[in-house]
Amino acid sequence: MTRLRGWRGVLVGVLVAAALAAVLIGRGAASSAPPQAKASTDGGFLTLLFSRSAVTTANDCIVDDSNVERLDTGVAPEFAKRGITGTGTVETGLVKDTRMACSHGRSTMYASWAQLAALRDTYGWSFVSHSRSYLSDFSKLTPRQQWDETCGSVQDLAAHGHTRGDGLFAWPHSDGDNALQASLVDKCFAFGRRYSPTPETKAQALTAPYWNHTQQLGGGRCHNSALPCYTIGTKPARYRSPSQVGKQVASIGPGEWYTVQVYVLVTGFRAGQWDCRSSNWQDHWTSDYERYCWSDYLKVLDRIPAGVQVTDPKTVAQAWGRTGYAPPPRP
Repeated sequence: MTRLRGWRGVLVGVLVAAALAAVLIGRGAASSAPPQAKASTDGGFLTLLFSRSAVTTANDCIVDDSNVERLDTGVAPEFAKRGITGTGTVETGLVKDTRMACSHGRSTMYASWAQLAALRDTYGWSFVSHSRSYLSDFSKLTPRQQWDETCGSVQDLAAHGHTRGDGLFAWPHSDGDNALQASLVDKCFAFGRRYSPTPETKAQALTAPYWNHTQQLGGGRCHNSALPCYTIGTKPARYRSPSQVGKQVASIGPGEWYTVQVYVLVTGFRAGQWDCRSSNWQDHWTSDYERYCWSDYLKVLDRIPAGVQVTDPKTVAQAWGRTGYAPPPRP
């Protein structure tokens, strides 16, 4: 019996020693692996933003899908095929439960809460705030109204199951107020949107008051001076070059972030409104800045480098340590 107990003691000692060695070996292997956060930032970030989550066009608020690549049935499935996701901005006070809202001169239809949920649950899309009421001058609002338009809109998103809305506040018309961004918005959101043609570095993004660089892909007059579309319409906007923006996308490097925003993506031809038929993008035009040719947008997507992570603003914030912000009490 004494010998048996002695052998048992030896056996237990061997097993404990083996287990301890395994733990130490495991710790050594884990410590040699690159940290997850570092690995996720090595290739840079790209956010593909869809302003106000516009779905399609309309004629006097009557849906017109002709020659439109709808957000829900065209764009999102194409993104899924490419293994990427989109991010939509939401004017929370405009959105209806199950039917699309109409705005932009009664010519654009915007996703309902039901459609936003379907894009989130089916395709993994995220949604951020575009304010509650899309106002143009926040300086004229009371402190409580300013809070409601900004921090309050995050509550609207969260109430509908969208928990990543605090990643970005898309200032309406990109009229970001530096003072309000610093005193309120950067307390409720990781970043505030401001239009800029170039990617930003991690250092720039993490400098208060935390602006995000967003490049628009908008339409306008064509670039071919031999065609009537070169002078079409009365506004000076020139159709955005997919080559130029694609070049910026292709140049995204480690520790950089670029956001590309579009509105409604269109195809083919619609008399008086757009022409995307030419194989040469310089012949393309749209009468509305918030229309852009789907074929040219795909050219930009084709330039995404293999190492770049296509994601939402909150993922960038988490990877780069822009956390810990919290909304102040409502005035």
